[in-house]
Amino acid sequence: MGTFKKGINGSFSGKTGSIIGSKWKSIPYMKGLPRLKKHATFSEAQLKQQEKFKLLLDFLMPIHRLLAIGFRQYLNRQTQLNAAMKGNYDLALYEEEGKTYVNFRKVQFSQGVLFTPGNEQAKYTPEGIEVSWHTKTYGVRGDNDDQVYIVFYQEDEARLYMPGSAIRSDGHYLIKIDKQWGPIQHVWLFLCSTRGKEVSRTVYVPITDSRQ
Repeated sequence: MGTFKKGINGSFSGKTGSIIGSKWKSIPYMKGLPRLKKHATFSEAQLKQQEKFKLLLDFLMPIHRLLAIGFRQYLNRQTQLNAAMKGNYDLALYEEEGKTYVNFRKVQFSQGVLFTPGNEQAKYTPEGIEVSWHTKTYGVRGDNDDQVYIVFYQEDEARLYMPGSAIRSDGHYLIKIDKQWGPIQHVWLFLCSTRGKEVSRTVYVPITDSRQ
């Protein structure tokens, strides 16, 4: 049986349901079992936990390389994917009529104290989705050349994408929409300092439609 040292907010060792807690270079991480034994039985609570872990892992995996930037401050203690899982497990999941869903507005792809731009907006245009933000830092934990990472979610494919990045002083970024995609429902952004030592929290940016 697995042992949680600090609940979902801490590392654990051993097996909990279909999840294994282990260490790699002294860094705790989680992985799933390759297969289940036919005679294995789980409690209702264990099955619910497995459902949540799988939902969150499937959601985050397409941008796991970006999580290495957003959660890099945790590298000495755990893998960045593990940190993202822990950070979003309690924050960004909710249940409705017995089923678990992702609360898109609360998802965090990064955690840090770098100054977020403010006045973040996203709107449909004939060219794509224009994401914009305020460029002033007022000398508060931020620079003009901070990297701005954009993430969006395409619901028809149930998949996250990272189309590219800009810098804080650009003030905007255009997501060019592939004609094969369905509608883009959710957009987020976060910032990282030039040297990569500091990141901001993730900002959810609601989309409006300015097309005529």
